Amino acid sequence: MSLQIQDLSYTHPNRDILFQNISFSVSAGEKCAVVGNNGVGKSTLLKIIAGLLSPASGSISFDDIPYIIPQHFGQFDEMTVAQALGIEGKLNALSRLLDGIGSENDFETLDNEWDLQDRMAEAFARWRIDYICPEMYMRNLSGGEKTKVFLAGLDIFTPSIVLMDEPTNHLDTGGRDLLYDYISRAGGSLIVVSHDRTLLNLLPEIYEMSPTGMQFYPMGYDEYKATVDAAFEAKSARLESQRKEFAKAEKAARKTVERQQKHAIEGRKADCKEMRGQNSGGKSSRPI
Repeated sequence: MSLQIQDLSYTHPNRDILFQNISFSVSAGEKCAVVGNNGVGKSTLLKIIAGLLSPASGSISFDDIPYIIPQHFGQFDEMTVAQALGIEGKLNALSRLLDGIGSENDFETLDNEWDLQDRMAEAFARWRIDYICPEMYMRNLSGGEKTKVFLAGLDIFTPSIVLMDEPTNHLDTGGRDLLYDYISRAGGSLIVVSHDRTLLNLLPEIYEMSPTGMQFYPMGYDEYKATVDAAFEAKSARLESQRKEFAKAEKAARKTVERQQKHAIEGRKADCKEMRGQNSGGKSSRPI
């Protein structure tokens, strides 16, 4: 098993519960999307899996540390590209070692990644940001460039578990095509949160998230959407049928009550008429 989520819940700082009872698993090489209503907590879920937030309860186990493509980048604006990717220390150590002034600590920091610069150059070229250097500050990059920096990290680190939070939001057409190609050829586990229908249809499994759990659909997005729409229409039809039956029964009951009331009124009228007749017949005649 690549990733296992068990009974996960998250509570806002004001103690309002965002979601609870979230359980699902992603096997090695499995690709899936997490969908659900806006505000249900999909982005928060990815941050918890990535270790950026702590859950209120539940457990997460995985075979490898997940790599996340975040949706927002403001927290990285004061970092360099190398710092945002977490490779500044290794690049500095490599530079000192190549200059012949490295220390034992530099060897430990580099951890035999002598090809790091080459991998980074190849990755940046693949994602068409080879003009960006590690020393540039993230605040000077566009939204699409920031996304591509983190997408380049996929080729630098080759993680076995990847989390993507609305990865196409800032990408141009060319960037989206590169991402679609990556998803099609990726061999690792992949969890995607997105509103991009083209992207969602590249994923063969859907998890529908609600505040109280996960519903699994072993199908692509279009088939999932058709399935849930059909279920919604069927439920709506049943509710409409029940509403009509209730209205019909209510109308019948109302007619029965009206009929009973009418009979009661007619009965009282007949009683009054009979009483008047009896009173009239029982009077004595007075002489004139």
